[in-house]
Amino acid sequence: MVTVRHKIIKELKNNLEGYNWRTLDSPLLYAGRTRFDTEDEPLPIVTIVAGLEYDIEQTAYNTNFRKLPVEISALVSLEDGAETTEICEPVFGELEKAVFNKRIEINEQTFNIYLRGGGIADYPEQLGSAVLIITLSVDIHYETVIGNPSL
Repeated sequence: MVTVRHKIIKELKNNLEGYNWRTLDSPLLYAGRTRFDTEDEPLPIVTIVAGLEYDIEQTAYNTNFRKLPVEISALVSLEDGAETTEICEPVFGELEKAVFNKRIEINEQTFNIYLRGGGIADYPEQLGSAVLIITLSVDIHYETVIGNPSL
C-alpha cells in the first residue's frame, strides 16, 4: 500500500532533486537514511527523515488532519582551518530555500509545509577536517481518511 505519507516524502525528494543547488555541489539525495560512510559516499549528502506523525484533528467527515515532522539534513565537509559558520550557514539557508522553493502537490492536492527550526546540528570537537550536519526541521500537514492512510 502506498500511503499519503509515502507520496509526500517521495514528492519532497523529487522537489529537492529538481532544485538548482548553488551552495551544495550536486548533493546525493536520500530519503529514510541516517547513516553514511563518507569514505564510500562523497559529500555533500542531503537526507530526508520523516518522524512520527501526529493526529491534529478528526473531522465529522471521517477524515483526520495529520502533522508529519520531517528533518532535512545536509552532510558537508569542513576542511582543516575552515570556520564552521562560513560553511554551514549558507548551506542552512539553501536547505530552507530548496524545501520551500516548490510546493508539495499530489493529485491536485497541495500540502502545507511549516518551518519548525534548524541550524548546525553539531560543532566539531577537534581541530582538523570534519563532517558537519546542518538540519532543517519542518512539519507537513495533510488530511487522510480515518483507517485508510492511502487516501
